[in-house]
Amino acid sequence: MKKTFIVGFALTILGIIFITIASLNNAFYDVPQINEQIHFVSPHSVTKSYRQVRSIELKTPNDVKVEAYDGKSVKVSAPTSLNQIHYQSGSRRLTIGAAGVNHLLTSLLNRYDYSDPILIKIPRQTTLRSVKGSSTGELNFSALNVDQLRLRGTDEVHLNNVKVNGLLRISGEADLNLNNVTADNLNINNDGEVDIQNSDFQKQPASIANADDISITNTKLNRANLTSSDGDINLNELQITHELTVRTSDGDIHAVLNSAKNLAVSATANDGKTTIFGHSRRHFTDGNLATNYSFSTNDGDIHIE
Repeated sequence: MKKTFIVGFALTILGIIFITIASLNNAFYDVPQINEQIHFVSPHSVTKSYRQVRSIELKTPNDVKVEAYDGKSVKVSAPTSLNQIHYQSGSRRLTIGAAGVNHLLTSLLNRYDYSDPILIKIPRQTTLRSVKGSSTGELNFSALNVDQLRLRGTDEVHLNNVKVNGLLRISGEADLNLNNVTADNLNINNDGEVDIQNSDFQKQPASIANADDISITNTKLNRANLTSSDGDINLNELQITHELTVRTSDGDIHAVLNSAKNLAVSATANDGKTTIFGHSRRHFTDGNLATNYSFSTNDGDIHIE
């Protein structure tokens, strides 16, 4: 009898501790607010709708997909085990994430599945003030209009048909794929591959620094600095307004310029060959030198055409 009482008492105390921790970490669903609607799509998924959202903050291990749709509310579909979807009516900020303790609780209960994706739907005509995201899963954004976009990923980051009116900043270890992206200010500092196509970053200087390959095609730049510590750099049909500086510590550089008029080109390969417009040389100038190109590699070849 005494042993049964002790076990029961211990379980009661343990239950109180877990409930207290869960409550402090918002492990249960928030009470629906005036601006919030909740729909249970399936036993494993819940959708919440918000009529007024200015900014979104993500911090999750799950894959995240953000896309536009023809509706009036921001909709978030997430695993029911992810009980960390919060809306602040004062700032109109939507936060999606899971605290470490909540991860522990749901893992103990075998409820949380990191493979379950999170889907966020944004009204097509909406321009968000800011989106800040951090994920160990895949980040996928399409048809998004935002004033500031800051992302950190360790898997893959895909941006397609995205317009950023201010700063676009991406960091982490993820491979990046940008297609039809416009941003006033571009800043990329990461360790994965960078692939950019059909984009426009010509309002302010752009900076890309990584530890892998860089590939940019049919993109407009004003002043840009591209640096790789250990990768090849391939540039095709770039439209440079003023200046482009390209450096790699260990890799080849291949660039196809959109014009050979009114420019200055310099190429330095410490341990390799340099070819500019079909000739073995390190310098080339033409016309009024309106655009300046500088290419350098410590261990590789440079080919400019």
